[in-house]
This record gives sequence, C-alpha cells and structure tokens, in this order.
Amino acid sequence: MFDYQDWTFHANGRTVVARVALDGEGGGTINRYQLVPGPAQSGLSIKVASQDEAAQKLEAEVTKLLGPEW
Repeated sequence: MFDYQDWTFHANGRTVVARVALDGEGGGTINRYQLVPGPAQSGLSIKVASQDEAAQKLEAEVTKLLGPEW
C-alpha cells in the first residue's frame, strides 16, 4: 500500500497540483496532475527522486500538452 501526497508547485503564473505515491525516500511516482486554471492528466507513472525533480518534470509534461507558451 502506498502513501499519497499532493505536491503543489507554481509555474508560469499557474498552480500545478501533483498526486504522488511516495517511495519512503523523499521521492515517489507522479500518477496525476492538475493545472489550475487548466487541464488535468491522470494515468501517469513519472518517477521522481525529489520535489525539485517533480517540478521540472511536470513543467516539461505541461509544455508537451499545451505548448511552450502556456
């Protein structure tokens, strides 16, 4: 059984909330995120070692979804 946390980040004037299955070592696996305001995406399996890495990978995911001008 995994423990889950919502990690909140701010990028490009928006809030990104990620649902993370924790690994017990400071990282985990992102399985969904929501951009506020904006879309959400679930069914993900993005492994991250830290919240800093999660912020970088989420920004890249949102850029793929919405383009570089999001």
